[in-house]
Amino acid sequence: ITMRSVQTPTFIRLGDRRQPAGSLSQVMISDVIATSESGMCNIIAGIPGAPVEGVRIHHMLMIAHAAGEEPPHLEDVPENTQGYPENRMFGNILPAGGFFIRHARDVQLQDITVRAASGETRPFLAAEDVSMLSVTRSGYMAGEGAYARMFQLRDAADVVITPPLFPAASEKLLALEGKASDIRVYLDKRVPVRDLISAAPGTALKDMVRIVAPGKP
Repeated sequence: ITMRSVQTPTFIRLGDRRQPAGSLSQVMISDVIATSESGMCNIIAGIPGAPVEGVRIHHMLMIAHAAGEEPPHLEDVPENTQGYPENRMFGNILPAGGFFIRHARDVQLQDITVRAASGETRPFLAAEDVSMLSVTRSGYMAGEGAYARMFQLRDAADVVITPPLFPAASEKLLALEGKASDIRVYLDKRVPVRDLISAAPGTALKDMVRIVAPGKP
């Protein structure tokens, strides 16, 4: 699939317009090249208590021509549970340059590269209220800039991250907010958790995050 001059290459949304909400599950998208012209990004979003489930997105290249200026914090993105499902329902700028994921379970992102626009500062992925999230060899293209963080998680559990072989430069690989548990990061060598992860002062990162190197369980 080739897309040109789009705002949001993938938009997967479960809303609550009819009350109660239905379900949205078992979605697979692969082999996509997309050129984006907006400060929005790919969106996977359910509502509180009714997550989107079973999403697989593999082998995707997104070329972004617009950076996200003054992006909102994760907690400031409106829920808009009964709004018409369109990409602008959460605002014209989202907290991530690659993927915004909220209220989702069992999501796999694999072999996804984003070529960021000049001036981009947002993380590749921002996710809130997620579980069973797997991100494999996915991120910004190397050499496209430097970022404060590559992945941002808020209220996340059972997350597996395997960075790209040649990741873009970032001060921290991962930023954690809210509740987090069972976060695993797979690297080619052992690195102290504090060198990779940022979190609120006093957070016991060793109880939430494991750095897994080859040969280590």
